[in-house]
Amino acid sequence: MKKIINSAPELYLIVSALFYWFSSTPINPIAFVLIAVFTYQAITKKTTSGIIIAIVFLIINLYLTLALISEAREFDVINNNWTQLVIVGSLYIGTNLVLGVIMLIKYAKKINEIQLQQNNI
Repeated sequence: MKKIINSAPELYLIVSALFYWFSSTPINPIAFVLIAVFTYQAITKKTTSGIIIAIVFLIINLYLTLALISEAREFDVINNNWTQLVIVGSLYIGTNLVLGVIMLIKYAKKINEIQLQQNNI
């Protein structure tokens, strides 16, 4: 159970990439590459690639936050569509940001542990 919780950010990325693939065309090389990269990371748990993936994921979601704000400002009146956009978009981006930070912290701690081990040798 602890391994699954520890791998939650990577598993979430895999599920998100699968959702993207199933909601687009059946032949989607971008989705295939994303699933392959995220699966590789979930299996190997390499520190450098974990930090790179987390930082890129956070940057993309910060951009998506700006896109959500821009899209919400285009509405002249607050109606059900605006409310749905803001609630669903905020929950999705918020979840992405939280899991991105968790992933970044997890791999940053790994680097710290490695450096401590090297200093003790």
